[in-house]
Amino acid sequence: MKKTLLTAFLLAGAAPLLHAQAQTTFLHAPHDAAHGIGCVDCHEFTLTDVDSWEAPQDTLDDTVKNFICLRCHGPAGSAPAVGMHSDLTVNGTETWSNECTDCHAPHFQRQLAGVADISEDFLLTDMYLVTGTINSVTTAGGNTTITYTLGYAAADWTNPGRWSAKTAPDRGLIFVADALNPKGVTYETILADASSITVAGIVASDMVGKTFGLFYGQFLRKEIKTPFGNQIISFFNPHGGFVDDSGSITPTGVCQVCHSNTGYWTYDGSNNTHNSQTNCLICHEHEAGFAPGAGGAGGKHPGHLLLAGVTCGTCHDTNNFPYFHSGTDANGDGMFDLAETNVCDACHQDAIGNALSGYAENWLDDGFELDCSSCHALSPSTGSHTVHLSLTECGSCHDSAVQGTTAPEQHVDTNIDVYDTVPADQGYPADKEKFTPPSTCNNLYCHSSAQGSVNPTDAPTYMETPVWGTPFSNTVATCTGCHNSGGHLGGAGTPMATGSHAKHLSYKFDQDASCQVCHFDWNYTGCVNCHNRRVSHVDGNIDVTFSESFPFGVTASSGNYSGDPSPQTDYGGCDSLFCHSQGTSASAPYTPPNVTDITWGGAAMPSDCSGCHGGDPASAVPINTGSHSRHTADYDCSVCHDRTVSNSRTLNQTPYSSYTYGQRYHVDGKITVAFESAVATNGTYAGQSSPVIYRQAGSSYGACGNIYCHSNGTSVATGTIPSYTSAVWGSGGPLACDSCHAYGPDYPNGSPKANSHQVHGSNNCQYCHAATTATGNSITSQANHVNGVYDVEAGGGVSFTYSGGTCSNISCHQGGHADWGSTTLAMDCDSCHGYPPVPGDGLNVNDQFDGGKGAHITASYDPSNGIEGGHIIVSSDLNPSADIYGSDATGYFECSKCHYGGAHANGSVEVNIRTSAWSKSVPWGSGSYDRTDGFNQEPTLTAYQGEPGNSVTPKTCSNINCHFGTETPRWSCPGGE
Repeated sequence: MKKTLLTAFLLAGAAPLLHAQAQTTFLHAPHDAAHGIGCVDCHEFTLTDVDSWEAPQDTLDDTVKNFICLRCHGPAGSAPAVGMHSDLTVNGTETWSNECTDCHAPHFQRQLAGVADISEDFLLTDMYLVTGTINSVTTAGGNTTITYTLGYAAADWTNPGRWSAKTAPDRGLIFVADALNPKGVTYETILADASSITVAGIVASDMVGKTFGLFYGQFLRKEIKTPFGNQIISFFNPHGGFVDDSGSITPTGVCQVCHSNTGYWTYDGSNNTHNSQTNCLICHEHEAGFAPGAGGAGGKHPGHLLLAGVTCGTCHDTNNFPYFHSGTDANGDGMFDLAETNVCDACHQDAIGNALSGYAENWLDDGFELDCSSCHALSPSTGSHTVHLSLTECGSCHDSAVQGTTAPEQHVDTNIDVYDTVPADQGYPADKEKFTPPSTCNNLYCHSSAQGSVNPTDAPTYMETPVWGTPFSNTVATCTGCHNSGGHLGGAGTPMATGSHAKHLSYKFDQDASCQVCHFDWNYTGCVNCHNRRVSHVDGNIDVTFSESFPFGVTASSGNYSGDPSPQTDYGGCDSLFCHSQGTSASAPYTPPNVTDITWGGAAMPSDCSGCHGGDPASAVPINTGSHSRHTADYDCSVCHDRTVSNSRTLNQTPYSSYTYGQRYHVDGKITVAFESAVATNGTYAGQSSPVIYRQAGSSYGACGNIYCHSNGTSVATGTIPSYTSAVWGSGGPLACDSCHAYGPDYPNGSPKANSHQVHGSNNCQYCHAATTATGNSITSQANHVNGVYDVEAGGGVSFTYSGGTCSNISCHQGGHADWGSTTLAMDCDSCHGYPPVPGDGLNVNDQFDGGKGAHITASYDPSNGIEGGHIIVSSDLNPSADIYGSDATGYFECSKCHYGGAHANGSVEVNIRTSAWSKSVPWGSGSYDRTDGFNQEPTLTAYQGEPGNSVTPKTCSNINCHFGTETPRWSCPGGE
């Protein structure tokens, strides 16, 4: 094409300010006299008189200059309405704004003056949209009609009907009579056809033969102040003058010179494929501040044009805007309008491909807004959505696909986009085509152990990840799909290996779900806490929140965990928890355990139970609460805590549901008292029947009842434990013998069992139970006491052989035998020796009653017969059955005078002279002898001489008043000589 050089001219000086009615003005069309516009129409007040212009600064767009323009170009003005090109209009915020005069010079068409700044290679077709030759000029009524011969018309402007009508969407064109040498006078095109053009104003007749031109007359400046400095613009052909697609490194399109951060036609020449052959105003109306597709007939264009792959041609017939490229031609005009098109169906369909209705009908309804549920359920049930949405939100899997700056490019693009930051970063295939078989995620935090199994800082283990829409296999529990959960609720399978989970999951903490004790949320209870939880699970944090209802269903202060909640960080420790305490309180503050530096995943607690509450006497720290120290010395903990332990250091392995007794009744917030069956069949503690499994920790102590340990011991033979109540647990001790049984046991013979304790004396237990006691009133060996058997062993100087309730070779019984509880052997004095002992009667051991002893047995003082100090023989009056030992009442010189308070049947002959006073004062000769001091005349002097015990060495008495205080003959002297 031949290039025609333009002669540049510059508008010099300022135009005179004339009244609007003045017809001679240098203001350009349509701001000219032809439209009744003069200077004072805009300059009625000074530009600094803000109050007069009523321009309060409510927003960044409220400026004096903008208000001047909007008097005519506002919604109620006479000129075409426009909108501010600002963030307030485009995005609804107020971070940036432009005044009208930033782009527009309201007096003149400065683009004409800019011709001189363009290189000499400038073409008419570079500036004008239509050119031709003027054939004639006819003036009538202030308008001029020109006949012409068309020379050139841009592709979008071949129809003369589009050259006029400034108020129509096509906006119209401005007429320049001498396109090669513009004089500064321009005209608005008001009517045009294939042979004539009518303009507003007077065109001089000497323009006949000139080349005319039509161009965009938007009063644009030739330079615009931009972030990159003042930029020359060329608001000309080919695409509405908005963009320059010449490939220049300094494009001069009016939109491009400012745009640096948009996704389309930026100043650096990038993003230049967006509708490159389309006039921007088709979608970006000035009325809407150039927002994409907004305002007027724009409808829902802004949201659609943000979607990836959506262009004008996606919906429209680009050769015939604004009609659509497909549909049903109901009115027969050969085109598809909004009511006839079906283009919405391609995107607006449900999850299985069915078209959704109502979108074309509501295109222009500003109140019609879409949300997620407009196309698919707000909580989709397809695939594995249900289980995922019970734990997390859509953004966890589709964050950058449906949210943020990249979402428009990935949403409604016919693909399934699952990623966080970049496609496929969660292991799911990028751009997965809809309705194709689903896939799976890989190496994803959501399906992992969250941290290393041995070292928490190690990478997690990525467990089974099922194909989308396929449940976890039946052989793998739901929890196991991410982090091993064997042991949960006592179930089988591989226990969760991280930290100390395996140990803790083996217990039932008396909660619906053991996990809830440490991972608690008030919004969820029971299994729902883990299995249908919408928050705090798979959220990138290891949430440790202790249940405030543990232990024992009370609201207590929560414990503390010192670890960092972020995965793959070092473990911490717990404190202020019932689980790791002495177990003596159900509410805070808890008594600290013996081992306090407990770290999750660290060393195991001591196996001797001393880590928390102390163990048996052989433990590092023996337990000493209550009465434990006296009981654990010889008895296993299982005697009273049978449900919990099987001995003093082993949890009871008896199955209990999916746990064992030990796992169920240990660290459950309660004191479980359960007596072994050998100890009690109907035992009680604190009034509750055994097993006592709901005794709150820290409650007041109680007493045991109906248990063998605190009874008269007859159950060893009878199998029936008699009713009995112990001292309160924790009370002082040790207990006296008669706290459990009489001293010795005095129940009737035969009820409930045989009993000969009464005739053996009350304090001589050591003679027959030497393995248990050495003194008769204290326990020498706890192992032989309350042990479920009768330990019979001779001691204390006696001897015998015991078997099956019968004693034989009894030293106490002259070597004879006796059956325990027998009623055929009357155990009176005559059973072993005569009463009184008679020399030679065969009943005396070694016949030691020979000698002067007979006189002692028959001696009596009886003042009633007038005999003073005489001795008479009265043996026939002794009654062994009624007066076994004789007494002061009979006046006999009874046995107790010389054998007072001594032991009996112990293998020794014990002589203890009685020193207690007699009640009689006996006259003696010419004087009197007061015997109130007893038989021992001087208690401080020795009364009985000789070797003690069972020695056969002869003895004598002395210092006794019955022998007048003189030394007596030796006991062995016959007749007392």
